Amino acid sequence: MAFFCVFLGYFAAGSAYRQSTAQYVIKRYRRFFQYLALANAAFVIINIIMRQLGLPGTIFGPQFSLWELLTSYASDTAFFTYRLVPTYWCMFDFFIGSIAAFIFAEVCRDKPLKISLLIFSLAGLMFFYASGQVWVADCLLGGLLFLLVRADLAMGKHPLLLIALLACAPRFYRDFSESYATYLFYGLSSAMFLYAVFNSVPLQRLLSWKWSAYLGSITFELYLVHPLIMQLVSAAFIRPFRGLLPEGQVFILALLMNAALCLAAALAFHRVVKRVNVDKLCLMAGH
Repeated sequence: MAFFCVFLGYFAAGSAYRQSTAQYVIKRYRRFFQYLALANAAFVIINIIMRQLGLPGTIFGPQFSLWELLTSYASDTAFFTYRLVPTYWCMFDFFIGSIAAFIFAEVCRDKPLKISLLIFSLAGLMFFYASGQVWVADCLLGGLLFLLVRADLAMGKHPLLLIALLACAPRFYRDFSESYATYLFYGLSSAMFLYAVFNSVPLQRLLSWKWSAYLGSITFELYLVHPLIMQLVSAAFIRPFRGLLPEGQVFILALLMNAALCLAAALAFHRVVKRVNVDKLCLMAGH
């Protein structure tokens, strides 16, 4: 989660050098709307099918009435709420975090690096962290990372520094307590790791391998489909086979099924999103 936020903030900050704030906000909203329109529609269809099959509910709670499905679908898709799928609670944070990283990068675009880092660290990062918006703060860490990479500092490519960053980064992941500080440390660890990768030619070659690059391009789709796949596997496999097979075997088989189906669904989702034009669908619906 923190790693994704840092990545999101990094690319959002980079966009500040190519487009205006209004253009970015509109494009960002359209992108989130498009993905959530399809993901939430899939959840609605699954819920209706499960009700027709007489299943008691979903892994997210009791079944929804038709009116609840429709109103929740509209709210979750247009306003990034999470009535249908609770694991989509971070969509609004992702949206705000990317915009915050973009705006701060735009403000710092023509300023010296030291002032830019100060603005990001104090005016942005600490404000969002202090206000409890830790995922937005992690997005700003991504923006901070972009400024450092773009500065192309000579010392930033020194092998000893890169080794030190790679050695220290995992230490921030050792604390698994649920707290804002922990999530901020996760973001800092992710930023340190990515800085080392972006300044190391061997690591860049490793991560630019065709399959690893493709998997990286569908991470958002994987996040969106995984709760839906978990629901299907739970209803179609775990519940019927619980008691018939040893608990350990059921867990391993369910884990493998979830992994395979999530990957397949994410690939399909990626292809559908690339082909479906939400703007055209809206125009067709209006006529």
